[in-house]
Amino acid sequence: MFMAAWEASFKKETILKAFEATGLSPLNLEKSLLTHEAQGLMQALVNKR
Repeated sequence: MFMAAWEASFKKETILKAFEATGLSPLNLEKSLLTHEAQGLMQALVNKR
């Protein structure tokens, strides 16, 4: 059972789609989780002042 899930998940197409969905490859800062995290941190700093 594990091997079937592994083989279904770890395909080139699946991995590439996952990177694309997060905005990491190709780099898309509008989608990037890193951008959202940075915005949250900046907002927290602004609110703290």
